[in-house]
Amino acid sequence: MCLTYSDFQWQDQSEAVQWRGNRFEPFAPIVDRTPTLYLGFDRPLPADLISLYLDIQETALGNLLKWEYWDKTWLPLSVEDETRNLALPGMVSAIWAGVTASPTAAVLQASGDRVQLIDARQTAQFAPAICSTSAKKKKANW
Repeated sequence: MCLTYSDFQWQDQSEAVQWRGNRFEPFAPIVDRTPTLYLGFDRPLPADLISLYLDIQETALGNLLKWEYWDKTWLPLSVEDETRNLALPGMVSAIWAGVTASPTAAVLQASGDRVQLIDARQTAQFAPAICSTSAKKKKANW
């Protein structure tokens, strides 16, 4: 199974990866009108000083930046920014307190904004107000 997640949409690319020479776009253009850089990690970051070196071309004036992190909603992130809002190469650092770890589940199928989980019992930990289950198939649609 090969799933991509771009612009907050899931796409099943399993067919495309079956045969050599088939191609697919892992990232699609997004509809967000403001330039944004999203960083994603395969596991929660440690509670520690987290730094990111940005090797960028110097400019006369940096942009107004808004640093945020996701913990079930977007929250402000206080950073030490040596880049002066991306005007110079340098480090961006934050004291990271950590966030709530996301639950995991086995995915049977994903398309658009819908995900089908293998075990219906896992559905409640993702979106209890909007999920529906099928008792016959033991599958959950979210």
